[in-house]
Amino acid sequence: MENSLSLLELFDFLERELDVRLSYTKLPWRASDQKVFVADIAKAKNLIGWQPKVSLEEGIVKTYQWYVGK
Repeated sequence: MENSLSLLELFDFLERELDVRLSYTKLPWRASDQKVFVADIAKAKNLIGWQPKVSLEEGIVKTYQWYVGK
């Protein structure tokens, strides 16, 4: 949970990091929407010793840089 991030938190981070204003529309919850999803890395950590090497924020920035080809 320490690396959890909502979409709104992600948008806020991207706006600050990229110095832009994102345009999006909030819609009502749908019956099939997941309110929370958490990926548990415990099995990978236990079986192969994997763990993240970068922070959540650094990972977002690196992913964006990869996407735009920087």
